[in-house]
Amino acid sequence: MPDSPAATMAAEDWSAPIPELVQLGERLATARREQGLSLEDLADRLRLGTEQLTALETGNHRHLPEAVFVVAQAKRVAGALGIDVSQQISDLQNSRLMRLGRNPPARPLLRKIRTPPPPARRSGPPGWLWAVLVLLGGGAVVLAALLGKVPTQPVAGVPSPSASPGQATASGQPAAPAPAPAAPRSAPDQLLLESRQPSWLEVRTATGETLFRGTFTGEKRFPLGGGLRVLAGRPDLVTATAGTLEPQTLGRIDQVVWRSFRATPAAP
Repeated sequence: MPDSPAATMAAEDWSAPIPELVQLGERLATARREQGLSLEDLADRLRLGTEQLTALETGNHRHLPEAVFVVAQAKRVAGALGIDVSQQISDLQNSRLMRLGRNPPARPLLRKIRTPPPPARRSGPPGWLWAVLVLLGGGAVVLAALLGKVPTQPVAGVPSPSASPGQATASGQPAAPAPAPAAPRSAPDQLLLESRQPSWLEVRTATGETLFRGTFTGEKRFPLGGGLRVLAGRPDLVTATAGTLEPQTLGRIDQVVWRSFRATPAAP
């Protein structure tokens, strides 16, 4: 019976170099040096981070995205250098990289299921205690307390479940107001950009003024004003939230184009 894909991946050394990827990276690096381009020059031309370009040229798959993105990124670099890497790409698509994810395969965890112990039985007061309580007087109140028939006094400052905001509770304290709704992550006149990994980013106003240009990680907010234009070297890593609209990525890895954003119209 053939091994499953998961078993095959587990048997392979995830951290071992991938020869086809190394050969592709060497081809790209050689062409760049022959054209007199520095790593920074080519990264700036492609709107890529130098870390990503270095990982591609050295064939370090541990610092690269999924295989399909590696192929798209390699084609972009080859296109900028004007070289043909179709054979290297074909070899890469038949390599071990296509079977590996970004992280080493995780081993299944076996957990022992514990059966909870049965609830302990609660026994009532012994018979002799009932007689003593009655003889001491006030037995009715005590018996009622033991039977759970005496109403529980509310704790001071804690509103009754049925109390509405602004209405007094049994203790005389005003009920706590209802919690305010959560504020939106982005205001109607703001653009929120987020990226958990480094990506080259440029943000301009509609008049061409540059608000940000460089490697971007984390989150930044920009006033939309008369509109903004955004260009990302790794659009698949950057998420944009324009005003109160839903977040969306700037595109696939090969969609390196300017994106325009405008303020969300105010609600009537």
